[in-house]
Amino acid sequence: MTSYVKDGKWSLPRAAGFSSLDTRDDVPIFAPDGNRLYFLSRRGPSGIWYIERLGNSWSEPVYIERGPNLSHPYWQFSVSANGDIYTAAGGDIWVSNPIGKGYSTPEKLPGPITSNQNEGHPCIAPDESFLIYQIEDEEEHRRSCLYISFNISPGLWTAPRKLEPGGKPLRGFCPVLSPDGKYLFFNNWMNLSNDIYWVEIGSVIDSLRKESLRSPDY
Repeated sequence: MTSYVKDGKWSLPRAAGFSSLDTRDDVPIFAPDGNRLYFLSRRGPSGIWYIERLGNSWSEPVYIERGPNLSHPYWQFSVSANGDIYTAAGGDIWVSNPIGKGYSTPEKLPGPITSNQNEGHPCIAPDESFLIYQIEDEEEHRRSCLYISFNISPGLWTAPRKLEPGGKPLRGFCPVLSPDGKYLFFNNWMNLSNDIYWVEIGSVIDSLRKESLRSPDY
């Protein structure tokens, strides 16, 4: 679906031009530059498809052969500025890199991101300096909470830290950053409706980054 802001209010949602109930499209994810829109679909081969911006219109949907679709992506995925695609499957998070016109075989992210907990719903920073994702939190009775891990160097990530703006954990899933990185949008299950919420997150990320780099815990 698509909706627009006009005079400070959102318009009623309507079906996007490339989508219909028959194609069972889901999880729209923009590339950081806004020129590609990725989404899950069952219109042909099930998996990740994309369309490209053509001025004021969009291309026909294109299926990604192999690459991230080899991991049988479950629900939300995320795309970095250089085209790396992060997916969730089997309780772990995977990454596939663009190679020529295709993508590499997905590789599981190393520990401490990969653990014995159930991780999913990745949201990668455009520059891949951090990853926000969902963990079934033992402290929250295995309910989904949002965590962040920082990329120190290739293959080296800090231990995940719980996102707690205002001292309250973000209990939810499907995190998506605003293009300027200041706000985080996510689904919240606290009111049992799975509505979309947003929170100012830029300063929280900056603070956690300083803490993680000052006392890294790998």
